[in-house]
Amino acid sequence: MMDRIARCGAVFARVLLVLGGGSCLGGSALPDMAPFSHEAYVWQRRWTSPVGAAVRKAADMVERWRVLGAVMDEKGRLKLMSPDWAALVASARPVIVVVRIDGPPERASPESVRADLLRLVALWRKQEGIRLVGVEIDHDSPTARLHDYSLFLAGLKEALGGTLPLSVTALPTWLASPDLSEVLAVADESVLQVHAVSRPRPGEGLFDVTTAMAWHKAFAARTTKPYRLALPTYGARVQRDAQGVVIAVESEGPAVTGGVSTEELLVDPTEIALLLRRLNRSHPDHFQGIVWFRLPTTADRRAWSLATLRGLIAGAMPQGGAEVRVEKSSIAGMVTFALVNPGQNDVRLPRRLGLPRDCILADGANDYEFDPSGPALVLTPGHDGMIHERRRLTVGWARCTLEAKDVDVQP
Repeated sequence: MMDRIARCGAVFARVLLVLGGGSCLGGSALPDMAPFSHEAYVWQRRWTSPVGAAVRKAADMVERWRVLGAVMDEKGRLKLMSPDWAALVASARPVIVVVRIDGPPERASPESVRADLLRLVALWRKQEGIRLVGVEIDHDSPTARLHDYSLFLAGLKEALGGTLPLSVTALPTWLASPDLSEVLAVADESVLQVHAVSRPRPGEGLFDVTTAMAWHKAFAARTTKPYRLALPTYGARVQRDAQGVVIAVESEGPAVTGGVSTEELLVDPTEIALLLRRLNRSHPDHFQGIVWFRLPTTADRRAWSLATLRGLIAGAMPQGGAEVRVEKSSIAGMVTFALVNPGQNDVRLPRRLGLPRDCILADGANDYEFDPSGPALVLTPGHDGMIHERRRLTVGWARCTLEAKDVDVQP
């Protein structure tokens, strides 16, 4: 009953966002609110003050949190995280604790894993004000090992003894295996990841609407149990070797490797809004909603702003773009170029700023580069990126006299 009340409250809050000026992304709201809920992963391993602040600020946007509570180490034991209990209690939202397993789960004895899992559950249950409503296992199992993985999950479910629902994350690559059915048969709920976190291919981003919808439909046909989709709120820096193979994905923190090429990838909120609209028009009855990966914070430079996420949940379609400002410098005859985002949603960096030919001695700033070799003078970004709401970014300077209207902006 309490879950039903919480869900109704979350939906009502999103309706208020739309009816009460909730078109905070500057676009039109959906005519009908989606009848599915929104949750968010709190995936940060260190609960800094920005993480706690984001949990408090975003509580009205979500029905439940899925919080990273433990990570299996190289010895097969669960290392427990230390969340900000006060922030979670203040958010007044139920919690599903997530266990991340990076390597093969067989490296640990079943007895030790079960003992660690029960210790984790006991820790969360003894926290006053925390309402623990489930356990989730996040493991990128090789497709060929799904049968073994299902047996591992069955052991964990037995250890829980029916006291808490067991959820699992699922990968699209598993769709080709008949053993996926065994995994889904054990789990009470599943979360399908529809963004390419680990192995994005060259020239492709982290998310594609058409591909995501195809995975969604195929997954829906494989299960009759409740399931959700995990959608991204962040970008990543991908490092590749000489053969183009991904050797590191840098997202929250730095990844130091010997890669010979890098590519900055992002997820455009407009693409996500299109998927949400398709889901709003039609989805299976056992589709429960969205889990956003991950909760944005002010310290997460590759993630969207909370304002952008709030607008998407409210049903708004992102609109607008960065504006160019030309400002006089303290040096005579010199101007600086700045990009300003006047709206309330994140926008992409323009891919090209064309300058008049009379601009000389120009140079870029903040990863924008000046190219004087072509028929036109241009400033281009070194990587794909975004500007958060109501932010300003200096991108270059030049010795010339011009106004903003003289700069050719190409998105």
